[in-house]
Amino acid sequence: MQQPDAQQKTVLETILDWSKDRPLWQRDALRRIIANGRLTDADIGELVDLCKQGKGAPAGAPKAVPLGIAHLPANPGQAAAVSLLSITDVTGVNNLAAGQTLGFEPNGITIIYGDNGAGKSGYARILKRACRARHAGKIEPNVYADQPPKHIGGNIAYGVGGMPQPVEQWQNAANPHATLSAVSVFDSDCASVHIREKNEVAFRPFGLDVPDELAAACQSVKDALAAEQKQLEKVRNPIFAAPTWKATTAVGKALAALNANTDAKKIEALAVLSADESARLERLREDLSKNPTKAAAEQTVKADNVMRLITVVNSVAARTTDEELLAAAALAKDARSKRDAARLAAENAFTGEPLAGVGSETWRALWDSARRYSTEIAYPGESFPPSAEDAHCMLCQQPLEAEARARMARFEDFIQKDTEQLACEAEKAAQTARQTIVTGAIGTRAVKASLDELGLQNQELQQQTRRFIASARLRRHVLLKALGGNGEVQLPPVPLSPLPDLGQLQTTIRSYAAELRKSADADERKKLEADFAELSDRALLAGMLQVVTDEIQRLKTIRFLTECAGETATNTITKMGNDIADTVITPRLRDRFQEEIVRLAASKVRVEIVRVDFRANLTPLS
Repeated sequence: MQQPDAQQKTVLETILDWSKDRPLWQRDALRRIIANGRLTDADIGELVDLCKQGKGAPAGAPKAVPLGIAHLPANPGQAAAVSLLSITDVTGVNNLAAGQTLGFEPNGITIIYGDNGAGKSGYARILKRACRARHAGKIEPNVYADQPPKHIGGNIAYGVGGMPQPVEQWQNAANPHATLSAVSVFDSDCASVHIREKNEVAFRPFGLDVPDELAAACQSVKDALAAEQKQLEKVRNPIFAAPTWKATTAVGKALAALNANTDAKKIEALAVLSADESARLERLREDLSKNPTKAAAEQTVKADNVMRLITVVNSVAARTTDEELLAAAALAKDARSKRDAARLAAENAFTGEPLAGVGSETWRALWDSARRYSTEIAYPGESFPPSAEDAHCMLCQQPLEAEARARMARFEDFIQKDTEQLACEAEKAAQTARQTIVTGAIGTRAVKASLDELGLQNQELQQQTRRFIASARLRRHVLLKALGGNGEVQLPPVPLSPLPDLGQLQTTIRSYAAELRKSADADERKKLEADFAELSDRALLAGMLQVVTDEIQRLKTIRFLTECAGETATNTITKMGNDIADTVITPRLRDRFQEEIVRLAASKVRVEIVRVDFRANLTPLS
């Protein structure tokens, strides 16, 4: 049994297959063209947005809906012709009367005529929306009605292959009916006949104008992108045409080379000056306007001021270290412990004495004075207490009786014992350590001028130095207060020392002073001027950073638009149109077309078949 031939694809189905590799916005454009014919300005605007989205722009309101099989009219094949039978029960369409029927001759021509406003165009609009029409148009409601219609529709009877089908309860929708779309509807808006010149008529098989429309859409999108790009090219900041920076600096070279690939972060980094660079810029600005020798001398004075601060901070730091302060606290604690031991020994030794307080510090001071008086004045060269029978008391001047002499011997024996000696020695060591710590002021008054000068160069370092000295003074105060008690000493923490930064600053200033002395030489001065230009342009860049980043973004946008415009080339569309035309317009079609023209107007026109580029025109010439 012979197999039936495969159903041949329509022009639009061929275009659908071709479109699957096209950019999404072009596929959306094809859907609009097939559904509505020529594109509106609003369509072009949305296609421009979709083209940008396809190249990475943020998604906006329009969403691409690519051409699909559902958007194409039906392809019933050679053995299944579709014919209209009638339209009835129309509602919501213009001012068409309800309940009337418009019938069609299934095997002939139906002519519908009437006065203007009779309803001819209203029925034509129904057919254009329900069937296949390149310009489907819009159905308008009855302008005389008080309220808009709740329903737009009607019943359409049709047959396929001569067999009546169930009546289609048609409702107005964006896409045509799956079967009725096989019916082509033509009127003055969607006819495919174009009058080019006086005696020339062009015929284009259905669907072959789609490549034309797509190419026109591409051109419109290209024009819109070009207009946007041209506008961007006009808004370049005029500062780039008349730069205030030097072309030889790093900033000048970077700005001269600005392009869409420029890394904005590197430009931003170039605009950031450290505290030292800012200070150097100000020094250079001031000193390059002076005599270099005088400027070098001024810088040396500044370095000497910093050195003075270094000396003071070193001294303060050395006297308030944890080792120094806690060692004094340890000596005071040791002295208290040994004095307690001596006091306990005195209490044990002098129990029962007639007077209280024997062995106390006050008593010991009195005893020491009595000893010096006896050995140095009253009885020089003799031991203490004196052993002579006629010796007298150092205090009351009365003769010393045996009992008094024995008591004084006991007292002196106590004083000479180890516990008392150790207590005295520990107290002396503690007092010496305390005096060492107390000696020497800790404050900023003596270096106020140096600190003020430092603040002009580096305010943060000035504050750090003040905090360090104040903290050292507080640590000493906490220690001295703790020496009189028995508790553990809790010193405040040592703050970050400014000495490394002070040392670096002094070195930097002295090096700069040396540069200035050298700058009396022309070559050395040029180096300083070049350094000043670099720092000055970087400071200038910091003030105009937004302008530069805006320029980079402008260049990126121009490049982006150029990339978008690359998708508007029409050479591939032209080739597609030519290929389809070569497939559709066969020699048999041309011969049949010529026969029909001859039958219609053989005596009035001279016929010649000409193929014109991808528009695939069959042109009869008079």
